[in-house]
Amino acid sequence: MAPCPAQVFENLSQDQLNCLAAKARAAGITISGSGGPTAKKGVTVTWNYDPNTKQLTIQCLSTPPFVSCGSVSSKLHDLVEECTG
Repeated sequence: MAPCPAQVFENLSQDQLNCLAAKARAAGITISGSGGPTAKKGVTVTWNYDPNTKQLTIQCLSTPPFVSCGSVSSKLHDLVEECTG
């Protein structure tokens, strides 16, 4: 599977990023620092947060055959919205 298109979120505060990190931990996914890859159950995602521009970029790199790129991207978008909306 080819990587999904990257999603870019603007004006994300450190508190909102902390909210996302807490949601990830609750789901058993460890993220720390300002970026990097993480994986769970065959889904690999990379992310990068620039504190100067307050921009978060998230991209699903791979999924198992039974999980669509669109479903992962949609879930990631929803999680960001929960912390920013």
